[in-house]
Amino acid sequence: MMRSGACRWASLLCFSPLLLVNCLSAAAAPGDATVESATAQPLVRPASDGASGAALTAALDAKLRELMRASGAVDHLQQQIDAAVTRAEGNAERMARESAARLQPDAAFRERVQQALDTYVSRVRAQLSEAARGDSWIAVYRKAFSEEEIDQLLAFYRSPLHVRELAVAEDATVHLDGEVSVPFAALTAQPTREYLATLRSLIRDCHCQRTVTPANSTPSSSSPPAP
Repeated sequence: MMRSGACRWASLLCFSPLLLVNCLSAAAAPGDATVESATAQPLVRPASDGASGAALTAALDAKLRELMRASGAVDHLQQQIDAAVTRAEGNAERMARESAARLQPDAAFRERVQQALDTYVSRVRAQLSEAARGDSWIAVYRKAFSEEEIDQLLAFYRSPLHVRELAVAEDATVHLDGEVSVPFAALTAQPTREYLATLRSLIRDCHCQRTVTPANSTPSSSSPPAP
């Protein structure tokens, strides 16, 4: 289910919680307070004192973080962190190979390099996880939605309807992916053949093949001097 929530996070945002709120509002009777939610006051309201304000902000942030989890945004964020760590690990491995390219390392050396790599990857993951907590996502939602609207969104994401929709969406996504992945070979076979034929023709007509001379060979006396 994590894959479903994470993979569909972007589409849920494109579907837009705002559209969802509008749909919920449209279902209300004319004059219902829900219809007027589009003009609701900003989510963070002035409090009577500092302590009350801090408590209010903390409560709203807790709702928003729950909304992040329910909507799949947390899964999406974790996917981004995992992808960034994978890229960093690949770069680190490449740097290690290049650094040791002219060496003949023994097993002990390779083990120390692997330990250094593991330490690096752990530090990168820890720093990314600490920095990427979704604060920017929360700031956007806090600005865009009132507390009433946040409650409506949470009600939807907690509902059996949303659970059913996720299951149906997972199945529908498999079929959607199949529209490209399944016929890919058949659809690209002719363009691939034509491309390979064009490459062969270009190679044949260029007359620019490189001649490799063995390093230990010496040109004969009858050979013309190299240009």
